[in-house]
Amino acid sequence: MDHKQRINMKFCFKLQKNAKETHEMLKLVYGDAAVTMKTVYKWFERFHNGCESVKLRRDQDVLQHKKPKRMLKE
Repeated sequence: MDHKQRINMKFCFKLQKNAKETHEMLKLVYGDAAVTMKTVYKWFERFHNGCESVKLRRDQDVLQHKKPKRMLKE
């Protein structure tokens, strides 16, 4: 998914737009390349739960579980 669309979803969320309004705007801007409605709902849920990041979760999981190099040698 395009990083710009995640930023736009967060922007709309901060403006108190709902997921449906946001998805319609994304479709106007990105056309067929717009994320699905389901994706917008998932991101809105994350923002609603206090997550401020627009990074994908797997990126965050990798960063959080990365061990220091000296631990990997043991």
